[in-house]
Formats: sequence, C-alpha cells, structure tokens
Amino acid sequence: MEALLTTSSIVAGSVPANILTGGSFNPNDLDVVTPASEEDTMLAILEGYGFSKIDAKNPRGMQGSLRMVYTLEKSDRTIRLWIASSENPTVPVMLTATTFVMNFISPWGIFCAYPRMTLTKRGLLNYFTDEGRNADHEITYARVMRALNKYTARGVSFQVDDRNWPDMARNHTCFVSSSCTQTTRNLYDSAGLHISFPVEYDGFKRYFAENTRLNSSQTTIWSLGGHFCGSPVLYHRAFSRNVRLHTKKPEVEAIDSGDESDDVREAFEEDIDGES
Repeated sequence: MEALLTTSSIVAGSVPANILTGGSFNPNDLDVVTPASEEDTMLAILEGYGFSKIDAKNPRGMQGSLRMVYTLEKSDRTIRLWIASSENPTVPVMLTATTFVMNFISPWGIFCAYPRMTLTKRGLLNYFTDEGRNADHEITYARVMRALNKYTARGVSFQVDDRNWPDMARNHTCFVSSSCTQTTRNLYDSAGLHISFPVEYDGFKRYFAENTRLNSSQTTIWSLGGHFCGSPVLYHRAFSRNVRLHTKKPEVEAIDSGDESDDVREAFEEDIDGES
C-alpha cells in the first residue's frame, strides 16, 4: 500500500472484482496502473522488493491511454505494471472489456464504477474500445467473450445492453441511467461506490472523506461503447478521458491515440485471461 501511496498508483484487474463479489483474493497476481511521471519510481520500488522485469511492451491503441506495459516476476508472483499516458491512472481502467472489472483499489479505498451490476455478478461488454466499425462487432464480441470465460464459469453474466436484464430495463432512461452506454460518467458521480479504508501512516490514524480521490485536481470521464439506444445495429465507441478540475472551465486532456491497433487490447486482456 505504501508503494501505491508514494506513486499515486492503483490496483486494477481481477483483484478488486473478486474482493467486491466475495471471490478469492490472490495477492500473487496483481495488475497495477501507475501515472506517467511515476514510471521509474514504481519500477525501482518493485525491483527493490525483488521483482525482475521479464517483458516490456510499447502499447498501441486503447485510445492512447497506456504508454508502456511491464511484466515483473518474483518466484511465483507476477505483477503487470501498466504505465498510464497521463497523470491519471484510472483512465485506462474505464476502457476495459467489461464493466465487471471497472473497479480499482487506491491507498484510500475501493472504487466500483457499476455497483448495481458488479455486486450481483453482472457486467456489460465494452467491446468497442478501439474497433469503431460495425462490421467488426461480431469478431470483437467473440474475442471478448473468450477472454471472459473464467468469469462466466464463476457465475458472472454478461450482456451488451442493460435492458436485457428485466430489473435494469424497468429503470433504464437513455442518456441518464448510469448503466446506459450513452451516459457520460465520472468518478465522483452518485452512481459509483466508494468504500473507504481507515489508513494509518506516521503513527496516527487518518480517515479520508473522499477516499478514492487520487488527485483532487483531476477526475476521469467516460462512457461505454455499444448500441445506440433504440438501435440493434448501430454502435458507438467507448471513450475515457482525464479532466482537470479547479479551473475556470474543466479541461479535457487530449491524448495522441496513435495507431488504433489490437495490440494493447489483447495485452490488457491478459489479465482477464489470467488465473487471478
């Protein structure tokens, strides 16, 4: 936890989802997302703990939200270190393949973006992160579902539209409902779940009212990719962006998306395909 605090990093991937749904917690297989400026610091911390780099990838695609992916190992322990392109490590989390893993652990607590679905072992597919062409949707859907097989084996159900679940359909309002793919969300809206940690540092206990706030000057805004409301055939892309706060006008941070290939998408799903 000290390493997360020092570098403003978060734990993402399978571990937060498993904790939230009462599943097994495997501390030997972690996914950590670190801000761009803390890359060298986090690598030094992990290497100081005895981890060795066995792989490094310069990712493309994923809307430019990641700039480097490292795999580090120590005996039977594995850490996948994702280096964000911005100072906000939560941006790539909201571009993952399903809402079921749009959660993270920070030094202050746990955040769950879609608690109504996640806590009942349900997730929407977010499979238009890079592929915006309608002709690709069947291929992408099949690939994502293969990656999610380990979750379906544990009783998690997935849909492309929340209205396919009767209890969600009754309350769906397009552009308003938190689980509508066309609704723009942010980390501090009322739909997210924040679970705070009582944290003790330097010999005294501190409680954080806004416990998952990694940096009070920024947040993440995002929306899911999927069907346009009312259309079974037209699709829109997901997006996730860092937004700077406390200015006269909130500024959306631009990211050079580069080559929108599948390389990083497939790499990011290594966690989903993993054993954690």
